[in-house]
Parts: sequence; structure tokens; C-alpha cells
Amino acid sequence: MRSLFNNTFTLQRQVTTTNPEGMVITTWQTVVTIKGRLRPANVQEAFIAAAMTTTLEYVFYCGPEVDIRAGDRVVLGDTKVEITGVKNPSMANHHRECLGKTDKRV
Repeated sequence: MRSLFNNTFTLQRQVTTTNPEGMVITTWQTVVTIKGRLRPANVQEAFIAAAMTTTLEYVFYCGPEVDIRAGDRVVLGDTKVEITGVKNPSMANHHRECLGKTDKRV
């Protein structure tokens, strides 16, 4: 699977701070760059997700050592994908399979 990690992505996480006036500010902070693979979700995956009232547009793969969580986003060029779930297929600790959707908040 690692041989299929064909791109370098930026992993970002939201950070919440307050400014001097006390206003809450949420920004994206780069956590790390990682090797991974992003593919569009197929029709069956998207249909199952829709039946569970969620949106699935992409599947992102990365190594098991990556600290990636729901709510993070991966960025490759102009493509920003919000991670909505992280799976460890077959509990094998071989790779992570992350479900994602286009980040509309950008």
C-alpha cells in the first residue's frame, strides 16, 4: 500500500485562540506533511454514506504512524478535504483509511 502513496499532503488541524479583545479566532495550523493517496469515493461508498446521513466524497490513505483525526484536513494544491472518519482496516495497523469531504469552510 505504501508504494501507492504518490503525493505529499499537508495535514492541518484547527486551533482556537482569543485575540486581545477577547474574540475567539479559529485558524488552520499545519501539523505535518505526509505521504498519502487521495481518491474519489465510488458510487457504492457515497450511497452507503448518504444512507447514514453523511457526505463522502474522498477516501484518503496514509501510514499507521500518522496522527490524523476526524476534523483535520488534508491539503494538496487547491484541494482541501475535511476528514470525517478514520479507520484501521482489519485492525492490521498497516495503513489508515480516512473518509473525507470537500472542505466548504475555506
